[in-house]
Amino acid sequence: MKKKIWKGVAVVVLCVAAVLAWQFVFRPRISYFQAWEGVIEDAYRVYNVEKVRPVAHRDEDAEYDYYWRIKRDDGEEVEVEVPRRLWGTVTVGHRVLKAQGKRWPEVVSERDGQGASTPTAAAPLSASPGAAP
Repeated sequence: MKKKIWKGVAVVVLCVAAVLAWQFVFRPRISYFQAWEGVIEDAYRVYNVEKVRPVAHRDEDAEYDYYWRIKRDDGEEVEVEVPRRLWGTVTVGHRVLKAQGKRWPEVVSERDGQGASTPTAAAPLSASPGAAP
């Protein structure tokens, strides 16, 4: 009987620990729940072997993962994987805004200056890793 009680207590303690770990450790680190602003310091792409498909006339750019290295306003530097269509729309030095509940940061319009997030079209970035335009 005593073993059953200890097992029950252990299960309850593990459940409470799991909930606390989710609430205070894992959830805050998920980008979906974060909100921040920053400046793009670098944009690069990395070849991903898992995306290679033997298809005729396939766009070889689809075989890459695209990243921005962003210096946030609080001083922290983050790397964000972004879709290809978003990656090629900005250059290094553009301000971006990551709103809570959004998956990717949005480009802050240079014309606004007030922090309103409206996408802008700019010259595409260089395809080589770490190269500035």
